[in-house]
Amino acid sequence: MNTEQFTELIENLFGGLLNQFDYGKEFAHYSYGPDSIRRIGYATNINPELIEQAAQKKLIL
Repeated sequence: MNTEQFTELIENLFGGLLNQFDYGKEFAHYSYGPDSIRRIGYATNINPELIEQAAQKKLIL
């Protein structure tokens, strides 16, 4: 899978959920690596402000 396919896949899978918060995109890939993606890692950055926004929007984390 290349980076364009990855971006399209994430947007198709999660749709509007990616735009629910004020921090911009909730996923990223960087241009200093290869264009081909074989493994995906993740990290969570839940902070009090994010929890407050989720509660206001009635989202389940």
